[in-house]
Amino acid sequence: MSNKVRPERKITLQDITYKLTWDFDAIAEAEDLLNVPLVTGISQRMVTTPKVSEVRNMFFACAHANHHDLTIDDVRPLVTSKTLVEVWNTVLEAWSDSVIENEEEESFPKDQK
Repeated sequence: MSNKVRPERKITLQDITYKLTWDFDAIAEAEDLLNVPLVTGISQRMVTTPKVSEVRNMFFACAHANHHDLTIDDVRPLVTSKTLVEVWNTVLEAWSDSVIENEEEESFPKDQK
């Protein structure tokens, strides 16, 4: 199995730079902490017009992979009307990077990894 560095997207909010990674372990942990399905609930509606709570939850999940001390209470004031679009776009970019990376890994024969 490959031991590549996971793709990251950075976003700076309130003078702190967060590294967002679409990491299924962090997503699963966030789902357990929040009791909200974050992956199975993704739909076209969520991508184009997400609820504020969805943006917060997905930001938390993606940031928590690199910022283990971050809590959902820390995230709430970071996602505002001014930052909502930037945060959501960064989350979607992290997701897109992960999908592209997974497709590239799957396209190589296992003995070439």
